[in-house]
Amino acid sequence: MANEITEAFVKQYADNFIQKSQQMKSRLEQHVLVDSGIVGASKSVDRIGATEDQQRTERYGDSPNAADNFERRWIDLSDWEWGKLIDDMDKLKMLADPTSPVIAGGVASLMRRKDKVIIAALGGSARQGEGASATTVALPAGQKIAHGSAGMTIAKVITARGLLGRNEAFNEEDPNDELVMVYSMEQLENMLNIDKVTSADYNSIKALVTGALDTWMGFKWVRSQLLPKVAYERFCYAYCKSGMTLGIGKDTTTKLGERPDKKFIPYAYAKQSVGAVRGEDVKVVEISCNEIVSA
Repeated sequence: MANEITEAFVKQYADNFIQKSQQMKSRLEQHVLVDSGIVGASKSVDRIGATEDQQRTERYGDSPNAADNFERRWIDLSDWEWGKLIDDMDKLKMLADPTSPVIAGGVASLMRRKDKVIIAALGGSARQGEGASATTVALPAGQKIAHGSAGMTIAKVITARGLLGRNEAFNEEDPNDELVMVYSMEQLENMLNIDKVTSADYNSIKALVTGALDTWMGFKWVRSQLLPKVAYERFCYAYCKSGMTLGIGKDTTTKLGERPDKKFIPYAYAKQSVGAVRGEDVKVVEISCNEIVSA
């Protein structure tokens, strides 16, 4: 079977390699908590819930002892790898050495995988507890905004912000506890087509589309075409950075060597071990949007 790298032979007009259109870096890693250097298959993420004081009613009564309010969830790591043989004879026939672009393409795949893992944790089930009492916790219905036969609307953005605020999900005094809105391009286009959008809102949304602005309505807007879509329903997520953790057992590493079992042909290899968990349900809001365009 011919190696697909032959498509880049000199008979092609290009004298170097250009990556096909694709997401090259993780867009969400910088907008979640990162726990690196994890040893083993899993690591716990512990949360302490709110507690209440009590009125003192007697001078020499018993000392109070508040009820336990610890919650433990787990980051479960999964391993991902990529590899590609690069034939020496093929390289001699080409004007440019494909090694670097080939590895770059493999690493890009792993970078997208980080985003896929984070997105899956945003809307998926979180493993909670230990031993026989361990359960999986789905995102509650109260944290979901129905599509309402519409795409993204300003009302949905306001509702998401309101849910997070009423839940005290973020610390407004902490600049690192940012609010993030993950969307696909169609959702911004939805809002640009709303008749009731004010000129100020329209200009802000237009700036988001052009990349001149990345923060609006208190959210850091991060575009991803990796968001799940079922039929015409796209699931977007508004969340607080402190509510999502990306765990890294082995960060992305690459290696280039020869394969003795393949006639010492150069072999490009990349791997990583990652996982993610939604630490607190109240810090995540799922926004369902009708999306008619194909994706």
